[in-house]
Amino acid sequence: MTRLKRLVYTVCALLLLFALWNQHRLNQSEADARALQQELSAVAHAPDASAQAASAEDVSAGRGLAALNPWLDELRERNENLLGWLSVPNTVIDYPVVQTLEDSDFYLNHSFDGMADSHGTLFADCACWIGDGNNLIVYGHHMADGTMFQNLTKYQSADFCLTNGDILFHTRDSTRHFRPVVVMRISESEAQEFPYHTAAELSSSEEYEAFFASCAHYADWMAEKRPAYPAMLLTLSTCEYSKRNSRLVVVCACTGMDTAPEPQTEDASSALTQERNKP
Repeated sequence: MTRLKRLVYTVCALLLLFALWNQHRLNQSEADARALQQELSAVAHAPDASAQAASAEDVSAGRGLAALNPWLDELRERNENLLGWLSVPNTVIDYPVVQTLEDSDFYLNHSFDGMADSHGTLFADCACWIGDGNNLIVYGHHMADGTMFQNLTKYQSADFCLTNGDILFHTRDSTRHFRPVVVMRISESEAQEFPYHTAAELSSSEEYEAFFASCAHYADWMAEKRPAYPAMLLTLSTCEYSKRNSRLVVVCACTGMDTAPEPQTEDASSALTQERNKP
């Protein structure tokens, strides 16, 4: 064997080893991401993860408020940046959503537990707030393994939009219901003309209408019935590859909200105690 052949074989062997190591690392990353998601979902979907009412005494003593989704407290203890939990019907999208004001891009490549991870974590724009007239903008990766926001591509089908309309966003004391109203693919240059990602607060009906007028210009699909101000909006954004540096954007409007049970009044608490003490 000539010296040149030995060199070629050595280089090929090293390249093969590197490719195998890189694939192993990718497989391990995907396995770790799945394991973490299963662990978090176990908390979110535990049999006892139901609403808890605080007594009037607890509230008055400052020991806690009523919680519709008390399981979020456990997740917030694990990560104080937790904002809520997003569930999209008939997709794998069932994930925590975080928000940080210090480093808004941190969760692009870090897991919910803060470890380096190419899957990242769904995160809300730092300028967003939950409430009427506001637009909660949530970003997530379009992962090749089908996780994170890859399944948003299903909303490119009008039929899917019409039959999978109850998107849920859970916070500790409420669950908001959303329906999709706009699906659009928007390139980097188009996003400069219509910076949807900066529309975190729509403070008037005029701003609201202007926002949807711009959406209509770029929409691949738009609901026949537009939401009325000040319905809260939820905008889901991920990468899209039909245009240069483009984004797939699904804008949703709030259709209703479930809230935590009211604290028991003193009379109601007394009546309940008497009922329980009956022989």
